[in-house]
Formats: sequence, structure tokens, C-alpha cells
Amino acid sequence: MSDSIFADERLNQKHWSDLRVDASPFRSAFEHAAIGMVLADTDGRCLAANRAFCEMVGYTEDELLKLELARLTHPDDLPENLRLSRQLIAGQIDSFKYEQRYLHRQGQIVWTLLSASLVRDDYGHPLYLISQIQDITERKQAEAAEREQRELAEALRDAAQALSSTRNLDELLDRILHSARRIVPHDVGAILLIDDRGDAYMARLRDDTGRTSKGVVSAVRFSVAETANLHVMAEFRRPLVIPDIDHYTGWIHLKNAPVARSYVGAPICIEDQVIGFISLRKVEGHFFTREHAERLQALAQQAAIAIENARSFEAERRQSDMAEALRETAAALNSTLNLDEVLDRILTSAAQVVPYDAINIMLLDEAGAAAVARSHGYEEFGIAEWVRALKLNVQEMPGLLNIARTHQPYHVPDVAVDPSWVGFSETRWQRSYIGAPIRLKGKVVGFLNFDSATPGFFSVEQARRAQVFADQVALAVQNAQSYAAIQRHVHRLTALHQASVAVALAQTAPQLHQQIVRATRQLVTADASGLLLFDQRESLIITALEGLPQSLLGRTIAIGSGLNGRAAQLRQLQHINADAQFDDCLPMAEHQPVSGAAAVPLIWQDRLVGTLCAINQQPRQYDEDDLHVLDLFAALAAASLEQRRATTEAQAREATSSSPIPTNCP
Repeated sequence: MSDSIFADERLNQKHWSDLRVDASPFRSAFEHAAIGMVLADTDGRCLAANRAFCEMVGYTEDELLKLELARLTHPDDLPENLRLSRQLIAGQIDSFKYEQRYLHRQGQIVWTLLSASLVRDDYGHPLYLISQIQDITERKQAEAAEREQRELAEALRDAAQALSSTRNLDELLDRILHSARRIVPHDVGAILLIDDRGDAYMARLRDDTGRTSKGVVSAVRFSVAETANLHVMAEFRRPLVIPDIDHYTGWIHLKNAPVARSYVGAPICIEDQVIGFISLRKVEGHFFTREHAERLQALAQQAAIAIENARSFEAERRQSDMAEALRETAAALNSTLNLDEVLDRILTSAAQVVPYDAINIMLLDEAGAAAVARSHGYEEFGIAEWVRALKLNVQEMPGLLNIARTHQPYHVPDVAVDPSWVGFSETRWQRSYIGAPIRLKGKVVGFLNFDSATPGFFSVEQARRAQVFADQVALAVQNAQSYAAIQRHVHRLTALHQASVAVALAQTAPQLHQQIVRATRQLVTADASGLLLFDQRESLIITALEGLPQSLLGRTIAIGSGLNGRAAQLRQLQHINADAQFDDCLPMAEHQPVSGAAAVPLIWQDRLVGTLCAINQQPRQYDEDDLHVLDLFAALAAASLEQRRATTEAQAREATSSSPIPTNCP
């Protein structure tokens, strides 16, 4: 209805008069429009505003009539709004559309898509502007969140590349603080390393306030056990946020130290050993958040491996050639975020670190089984296909079990004389072995396995090198997985946006119903989907279907019966991974094979509208992302259905009021 109003060139003084009459058809359509609508005079004063816009900005219509709309416009957007309005009034443009921010009564920013045109009288004189305002705040927030996650992933990737490109400890510490500045805003940053006595010394300090004494860095030593904030981080291996250090019991105030009240710190850990801390401070109190802490911890995890590598490099300068190879390998691995490409590069680069006859990467699944994700070199032994299909129970493999429990590399000089070695007929050629754990966030997530046909080929030193390489592999895998997760999230958001657009374009109620079930099926890749509407009594009516027999349309399901009935009764998403989980789970698909199903209630302003269900007939279970996007779409669908109902009722009232009253002829 709002689109037709906006496009109707006949909108004139009569319609303006109609707006002032509550019972007029035009007022009803204006008031019940799904998006915000505003009429304003050429000076920017509000003449009329519908309910959607009032709710959008938090003011009543009476309050808006006393305000200039410029007061509601974000100051940064006001010049553009005024420029476009002047062009519109001057006749230089017929209409305009752009993204504009409004200021809600409570202070928050409301992002909108504003479309405006000018209504003139019969002589061409400007009468008033009519605007359509669509709330796009959620979309902008989703875009901002996705952009922030992408920037964080890129920052962590760049940090990994920067940290892995040097083994000089002094240079490395500078790079860690430089990376920290990009990842977490702060005024003062410090790196503390723990010495052999368990004391933490300030190895690096970066003070942007310019108030640090030169003697502070070299002179300070902290007992980790007796320093409150360091002790907490070392004890729990978790980052720490202190809103105001002046109110933190046990905080040690140093003479000539920079003045900064807010603190966030993260332990630098190698497995279960804390080797140091990254500490950041901000002049403002209550600045740092839990999100800042998690970001800093991610950097600390990268820094831990980099620092350990640097220390090893300094302690073993005779291994400079090998260290250079590790640097080049790390740079190559961190040049891509695609997980498949990362694993392929691991196989081609591993020979620079530890020579081998064959190599494979095994990743652990949720059940604790290790499956080969990538392999190389087994073609020469005629078992390439066998290796690619290999999946082992770690509990039955002493070597892998030892790696998983100790988080340390496992070295077998000659498998033929090792009584605990478990071999296969296909691997009789194998004589020497190294396995290194791929470790992420304190957990073993996989194994890097080196095989040789030569007895005694691998050494303890090569096992150490393999572990350093495996730790770099873990960083590359982590970055690739983070990127893949972001990509999946972006894809879901895009699909959800496209579904919302398709639903909004539906012209009739049946089209809307069918578009909702079609979008549901596409969003979660379901084999079938259904829309059931509440009859306002005790039943759900099957209203639209995709992938199920249309003969089911019109059937009713009692509230509380089956998956849909339970979702409606409990007003919570219901989810099963097998049809046998409920005896009466899906009455609407009683003759259909079901491997998984989800039903979500459609709620509008605490009122039950119906349910939406997605069904899988092939072996595939819905994951948390599927259920989350289904929940989000259900809210949108409920709003669309309710808006359609309100519009239909308004049209019906309009038709009734405009019908002629019959009279009796004499």
C-alpha cells in the first residue's frame, strides 16, 4: 500500500486533508504502512508521521509535529539531507534515495534507507515532501560485525606473518606490540617475560602518553606468585580485564610509571606453561571489554609460539639455516586463508623442515577419531588411495595416544623394534616415524606424521623441528578456519537478506505464504518445508508446503501435538535428528522418511502467529548455524505475516466503508 501511495502523482490537498481524518482510507493506509512514512513542509517541519516511523525514532506523532526533522537527523548526515531537499524543491531532481541516520529518543543511532519526493499543486508550487523510511539498522549492524570480524581475521593473519618472519627476539617483541596496537586500542603496552626464577621482567614497553621513565623498563621485576593480576592470569591461563586499577586490590603502582586506569592483560602460554604476559593500559577508566581481552589472547597465542621459536633460535644459532627454512615455510603457509590451500602448502613445504619419504596430516573429529585430511608421497608405495581413506581410533594407536596426552612430538627411530608400534600390512615398508601434535588453544586437534623407509632416519632434533613446524601449521589452520567461518557467516547473512527481500515483494497472501516456505527451504538446505498458521483457537492449519504433498494443505495439527504443536505450545524452537525421537513428531509428514527436522514458532508482539518447519529426508542433521538462521528468519516471517494481515483488514474496512447503502424503491 505504501509503495502505491508514494508513486501516486494524484497525492494532493485532498489526500492531505484525508490524512487529518482518522477514518479516511488514505489515513489508514498511511498509518498501517510496513515502513516509516513522513510528510513534511518545505521548511522541514513534520506534518504527519505514521506509526512505523514513530516507533523507529521513539516519539509520538504529536511530539514529532512540534519538532523540526533536522533535530532527529544525525549531524553528519544533515548537510546531505539539506542539499538533496533543496534540489528537490528547486525542481533539479524528481526524488532522491540515500542511507540516513536518525537519532532515537533514547540516544541510539537508527540506520534507514530514506526515499523522498515532492508534491506540488496544480500550478507547480511545492506543497510538501513525502518520505518513505526503511529501518536497515540490523543490516548495518550485521555488516559492521562481519567487517569487524574480517578485519580482525586479517589483522591476526598479518600479525602471524609479521611474527613468523623474524627470529630476533628484540625485533619480535617490537612487532608484537605493533600488532597489539592494531588489534586492541591502548595508550601503554608492555610485554613481560618470565625468567628461570619465576619473576616477570618488562622486556618491552611502548608508551604513547610520553610519560614513562627510561629506568622503569630495565629495573622492574615482579614475582608472579605475589603480583595479583599476574597471578590470576597465570593461575587460570585466561586474559584479565581491570576496569579501574585504582580500585583493584593488590595492584602495584610504580613510581614514574605512565598514568593509565583501565587494564587488560593476556598470558603468553606454551601449552600449560606461562612464559610471559602482554599488558595494555588506557588512560580512560572502564575502557576495555571482554571482546578486547579475547582479541589480545588470540595475539598472545601467536606471540607465544613466535617467542618460543625466537628463544630456540637464539639458543641454537648453529641451526640458522633450518630457522630460515621455518621462516619461509611460515610465510608461505600464512599467504592464504583457504583451508584446502593451506593443507596443500603444508605438504609441499614440509620437506624444507624435515626430509621424508611420505607425510600426512590427520585431523581429529568430535568423536576422537583421526582421519587423513591430506597426504603426499604414498603414491610411490602404491597406497595413496588407502591412506586417503584412513581413519584411526586414537585410543587404539599407542603412538597417537601418547601425542594426544603429552602434547609433545613422538619419535620412533625404528618401528620394527618398537614393541608398542601398531602397523598395517600396507605399511610394511615404514621403518622410521615422527608424529607432532597440531595444537590449538591448549588442545590437540590433529597430527603431522612423517614416514621414512630408512631405519633410524629421523632424529630427536628433527622431532623438535617437526613440532615447531606443526605449531606454525596450527596457526595457519586456525586463521583459515576463522576465515572460513566468517565466509559462512557472510553467506548466511546474504541469504537471509535475499529471503527478506523476496518476502517483502510478495503481492498477495498466498504468494507470501509460498515465498516463506521456499525461503525456509533454501536458507537451511532442507528437503521440505511447511508453514502452519494458528487458527486462534487450538490448532495449527497447514497453509503452505514445499517438497511435501499438496494434499496435506488445510489439515490441522493440535497445539502440543508433534514437533510443530510443541513448538507452538512451548514457544521455543524444537529440533530432532531422527524421526524416532518423538512418536508423533511429524503428523504432517507421517508417510515421508525423515532424518532430521526443526520447527520454530512464529511470534509477533508476544502473539502466536503459527510455526515454520524444515524437514530433511536425506541423512543430514541441522547444525547450530542452521537453527540460528531459522530462528532469525522466523521473526521476519512473523512480522511479514502480521503486516499482511493488518493490511488486508485495512483494505476490507476501506471496501466496506465505500460500499453504497441500498435503498428501497416505492
